[in-house]
Amino acid sequence: MRPISFPQSEHFSKKEPGLHMRNAVVFRNIAVHAYRRIDWQIVWKIITEHLGDFRAFAEEICR
Repeated sequence: MRPISFPQSEHFSKKEPGLHMRNAVVFRNIAVHAYRRIDWQIVWKIITEHLGDFRAFAEEICR
């Protein structure tokens, strides 16, 4: 499985907020189509360390 990395910044660039979600899309595709290969340590890291990234993205696209 490819490692998932998220941007260091908690806030997204107003220019291209979707660019920062690329790895989330990759992870989603693996979760849906190849769920037997999921690295649960990565899932835990996303849940515990990167939910703010998703919130910031959602706020940006809702504007």
